[in-house]
Amino acid sequence: MRRRSLTARVVLPISALVAAQGMFAASASAAGPPSPGSSGYDISWPQCGGSYPAAGSFGIVGATDGRPWSANPCWSSEYTWASGYAATPQLYMNTANPAPHSSYYWPASGSRDPSLCQNASSTTDPGCAYDYGWHAAANALVTAGGQNAAQDAWWLDVETGNTWNGDGSSNAADLQGSIDYLRSQNVATVGVYSTGYQWDTITGGYTAATASSYAAAWRAEFTSPNGITASPSWVAGAPTASSAPSYCSSSFTATATWLVQYPSAGYDGDYWCGSSPPPPPTPSYAISAAPQSATVAPGSTATVSITLAASDGWQGSVGLAVSASRSVTASISPNSVAVPGQATLRLSGTTPGSYTITVTATPSTSSSTSTVHNVSVALSVRRHRA
Repeated sequence: MRRRSLTARVVLPISALVAAQGMFAASASAAGPPSPGSSGYDISWPQCGGSYPAAGSFGIVGATDGRPWSANPCWSSEYTWASGYAATPQLYMNTANPAPHSSYYWPASGSRDPSLCQNASSTTDPGCAYDYGWHAAANALVTAGGQNAAQDAWWLDVETGNTWNGDGSSNAADLQGSIDYLRSQNVATVGVYSTGYQWDTITGGYTAATASSYAAAWRAEFTSPNGITASPSWVAGAPTASSAPSYCSSSFTATATWLVQYPSAGYDGDYWCGSSPPPPPTPSYAISAAPQSATVAPGSTATVSITLAASDGWQGSVGLAVSASRSVTASISPNSVAVPGQATLRLSGTTPGSYTITVTATPSTSSSTSTVHNVSVALSVRRHRA
């Protein structure tokens, strides 16, 4: 993809974009994705004033003008071009992280918009960067005509040529904010366009395999409901159309590669590797008890809080079961908890002694024993001395 210089971009404020929404919107095809093995093109502002590709099986259009918070001045005609193919048009937006300020939007310290921005003057605060990415995507969606465009797949253009002032964690949080906003607007697929080198340079290696460590670093300010696991890759850098299929086995995010870009007669050509519904995130969570031990007199009851915390942004529900000695009465409520969430464990006993109670959590979305977690609580039943 190509980027316009910062001084040459065309920028419309949100109010103007909303007013112009009817002009930008075009009817989206409902035909579905391209056929596996087919080829198409992606175009944006560089093609303004010129001809559009006539061949291919699908079209992808850049909604922005090379930078976030900008509008492709030829959006309407280019989207009409993409709508002429049998496959549903796909869209992309440019991304950046200008931390710690932007002339378009930057959150204030202590604000939640929607993430908590702890320190707006920091270049590495992940919550502030997340909010910037969230609102940049909102601007791009309005630029592209709002709900009509929301029915199509969106891609985030992630390249070192734009401004990235944060560290890997905050830059990845910025992109996660864009993903989460578009998904919140019913965009079924939000993928990322980049190369392995550029992606690693910008995000520090944010992939499906490392997502849990990123989520842990962000948890004080936000928890993503999506993560990166359901975002396919659009890989740039194939030298020819004939070599493009061999790039379908590569992915800088460790997710499925759906698209491969290559040069084609003055345009950016794209090979469609094929797509399948993104797999649901693997249940990834932690279970803990507080306190981990309790002492009661015979017939008395101890209360323990059982906490379920997502460890990589996964959201789902788990069933809870309790196992204990016959000398212990144990109950948990509720016995099904949405993650993140809590339950209350109540314990009592009549026979003095030391006992171990085990709470088992089993995700309702998976039967894999690898995602079943346990936590143990020690209970001591002691008689009071006279």
